[in-house]
Amino acid sequence: MLGPLLFTAYISPIGGVVRGFGVNHHTCADDTQLYVEMADGALDRLSRCISCLQHWFLRNHLLLNGTYGSKSEAIIIGTAQRYAQLLQLSQMSLAGSCATVSESLKLLGMMFDRTMSFDKHVSSVVCACNFHMSGLWHLNPVSCLR
Repeated sequence: MLGPLLFTAYISPIGGVVRGFGVNHHTCADDTQLYVEMADGALDRLSRCISCLQHWFLRNHLLLNGTYGSKSEAIIIGTAQRYAQLLQLSQMSLAGSCATVSESLKLLGMMFDRTMSFDKHVSSVVCACNFHMSGLWHLNPVSCLR
């Protein structure tokens, strides 16, 4: 097994592969996000990029979750007015894999929604706080002062 540093060095060439297609990316540990501006041909570029990444992963004895798992998600982000103009997609087929188009997704602990309003993130944080606060109800305030 590779350690985190060796794994990062091992997969570092994928940055060049992705940039070669004019696709932006962000990598954190073993998780990589690809993103493009929704212009003409963007989904085709993204699909070709993912196909090339699949081949790179296979040549390097790695598996890409989009092909062999269901961890891949997609989100289309834009203003409410712009989003209303777009075709409502529920799934995207990219390089022979299906990715669910979500209303929101969690990335590095943040909830992103399609209009970047952060309403879902705030609701998620409030819900988590309420859950943890409800676990404290049984503590006796007097016993905490001792």
